[in-house]
Amino acid sequence: MSNSTLPKESPSFPESPAANLIGYAYAELGMGEHVRMTAEALSGVGHEFAVVNFDVGVASRQAADMQCKTTRVPVHDINLFHINADAMLLAYSHFGKDFFQGRYNVGYWAWELSKCPDEWWLPIEMMDEIWAPTKFIQDGFSAKTDKPVELMPLCVELPEFKPQPRSYFSLDENSFIFVFVFDAFSYLVRKNPEAILDAFEQAFPMGTESVTLVLKVMNGSNNNPAWVRLKRRIEANKRVVMINKTMDRTDLLALLDTSDSFVSLHRSEGFGRGPAEAMLLNKPVICTGYSGNMDFTKPDNSLLVDYDLIPVEEGQYPFYKGQHWADPKVETAAKHMRHLYEDREFGRKIASAGSQYIRENFNKNVIGSMYRERLNKIAGVGS
Repeated sequence: MSNSTLPKESPSFPESPAANLIGYAYAELGMGEHVRMTAEALSGVGHEFAVVNFDVGVASRQAADMQCKTTRVPVHDINLFHINADAMLLAYSHFGKDFFQGRYNVGYWAWELSKCPDEWWLPIEMMDEIWAPTKFIQDGFSAKTDKPVELMPLCVELPEFKPQPRSYFSLDENSFIFVFVFDAFSYLVRKNPEAILDAFEQAFPMGTESVTLVLKVMNGSNNNPAWVRLKRRIEANKRVVMINKTMDRTDLLALLDTSDSFVSLHRSEGFGRGPAEAMLLNKPVICTGYSGNMDFTKPDNSLLVDYDLIPVEEGQYPFYKGQHWADPKVETAAKHMRHLYEDREFGRKIASAGSQYIRENFNKNVIGSMYRERLNKIAGVGS
């Protein structure tokens, strides 16, 4: 696509602050939850919007429930794209120039590394402004463009679900359970589950403690050597349970609810919905003290794991050149695991602080009000 084919003449002030939410409305993806939560937040504050579904490339992963109807065409003057920068040219090809033309286009983008790739100059050029879910992402995009890059946190709310006994998941009723949930499509090396296994084995070396590590994964593939290696290690440790399948949303939440702690030794996260939802479920969270999750994981509400910054190597992640991410220290994570196991009251205090922080700062009314204020400002409402 050349500059001459870019959408032009976005209105400086749209006639209305109502927005089209474009994204993976039904997809069981992080970005799918992203658009669904934006709809929930705007609905909560009574702000008008329409949802435009985009399923190119993810048509086989459509199972999530969208609480409002979707449309095929934009009906408002503001486009809010919950489609990441690396897929925006595909979206342009799918929707066509008229979808963008004459509208105020906003990219509500996630990105997991600290620097915005140089290759994204064209998607950035297509937008009038960018919304960043975290300060980590905001800093990366702000260094690449002089267009507005607004900090717009994601809404963290949970649907109603039926609590299940541990037996429903074939888990020990009396064990202290650590859990990590991840999608192998999101690059195993970034999610770093082997470090969790290392920390678990270091924290409980005797093998006699009543502890269990649950690794809930989807899209694990035997074509991936890292996955095969991880699976072999799991099979060799009877205290580690792997659940390799797609669960519906309510069962996944029920699984989290049965656990005693959520652990994420990620190398980098754009936001970190897993830790955030675990905190909302009143679970003490152990996680890497780096990247997007630092907007809500604090020293007084989480157990942060220190790290060294290391280069991202070729093949480990897209647009790796010049990038760094965290190498979390396994010994710190192991100490946190042992501490939670031995001092349950301490864990309850950390969990309570984390739950309160998410409830107060990431609920749909707080986040929806931020969205509404910015959309009104874009449209010149109340100015």
